[in-house]
Amino acid sequence: MKLIEYSDVNAFLERTRSFLESDQALYGLALGNAIRIAEGHRFGAEDPWFAVVEEGQWLRAIVLQTPPHAMMLVTAELEAITLLIEGMRKSGRTIPGVVGPADTVPFVTGRWAHIHDLDQEVRTHMHLFCADKVIPPSAPPAGEMVKASPDDLTWLSEWTTGFVVDCHMPPNDPTLLEPAIAMVEQERLFLWKDATGPKAMAAFTRETPQSYSVSWVYTPKEQRGKGYASALVAELTQHALDSGKKFCSLFTDVANSTSNKIYADVGYRHYCDVQHVDFVAKG
Repeated sequence: MKLIEYSDVNAFLERTRSFLESDQALYGLALGNAIRIAEGHRFGAEDPWFAVVEEGQWLRAIVLQTPPHAMMLVTAELEAITLLIEGMRKSGRTIPGVVGPADTVPFVTGRWAHIHDLDQEVRTHMHLFCADKVIPPSAPPAGEMVKASPDDLTWLSEWTTGFVVDCHMPPNDPTLLEPAIAMVEQERLFLWKDATGPKAMAAFTRETPQSYSVSWVYTPKEQRGKGYASALVAELTQHALDSGKKFCSLFTDVANSTSNKIYADVGYRHYCDVQHVDFVAKG
């Protein structure tokens, strides 16, 4: 086995695309991010990094990182983890954490934490849900789904900030375009509106050949519990399926029983679990 590192996303995709496309639900996060990077999207000021551990034609591990974010563990067989970590160590790579399949992440983070004398902290444990058929809400609220427009930007930044806070995400990178502006410009942010105004938002992210990921689902606290997000996610998912996608995916916090039920009620089903572990100094 040998470790191969890439600075060029196109070279990385040439080597890994067929593997990543073999299960676009399980590997959609990595595939979608790599495609966005190839299209020119930036996730931070530093250049992204990619690596594989291969044995002949077989891929034994795949990882990528968009600093300053956690390293994304796409897949890693146990036999490849030591080689991967030793290679990263020799090249001087540093990572703030690891996100990936919940059954594999601990093997990587445990080894990394031991070598670097660090502690580990689970930031999030998430369900990955997928839907290839929508169950419309039985009693949808008044209103309709509309595409967000530049006129909505006067208040949308408050909602995107609320989403970041609710999901315990790191603050937005100040060197990058504000999320609301980027999503409106790319025509991938949608709102549920009724006669009195906007009630909820949701967005398409990480497109793959077969799917969209649904994210940025947010309802202001004073509007929650009225079915706005459920109606919006259901209609947005149906819109994706009608456009030719085979399924949509989304992530939920395992501990948030409310959101898990909301998504299950409109047709989403559990696919696998994903864990995000951060490294912290001992003491």
